[in-house]
Amino acid sequence: MFKKSLLALALSFTSIGASANWVGGVNYASFNEDVGIGDVNVKTLNLELGYKYNTSEQFKFIPSLRFGFGIDNDNIDTYWGSFEFAVDQYYVLTIRGQYEYNSGIYLYAAPSFGSYKLSLNDHSENKDEFAYGAGIGFKANDTMAFELSLERVDDADLVSAGIKFGF
Repeated sequence: MFKKSLLALALSFTSIGASANWVGGVNYASFNEDVGIGDVNVKTLNLELGYKYNTSEQFKFIPSLRFGFGIDNDNIDTYWGSFEFAVDQYYVLTIRGQYEYNSGIYLYAAPSFGSYKLSLNDHSENKDEFAYGAGIGFKANDTMAFELSLERVDDADLVSAGIKFGF
């Protein structure tokens, strides 16, 4: 029985890989948050890999995984000293619902859960957070699209622009 189950699982992965519904992307993002002593704005870059399920002709369901890292920190100078804020890295699991119009424009909404490693001066902290977001995209052709999105992570706004590829 175990061998039959293992064979069925292996065959299901073969069919997923052959169906060409994989999506990948690169996103430039900005984390913005008011931390009480000023506004923090940290820039990040993330890579994304997901799989597109065509639930209907216009509605798609896309679970994906993002890995990101900081590319620009932010400093706040106060009377008490200087504070450097950084996003060291993060991993986010997203489940996106996407509605595609015939014009190539699409809208999406996505709840997500992520693990973030953040730094303040020399102190590092890992945080697990639920988030939600929405965005708009434009399909340049069958395999490439451009996106803008806004995501709310705890008290921070994550604004991103990216490019997606289908393969």
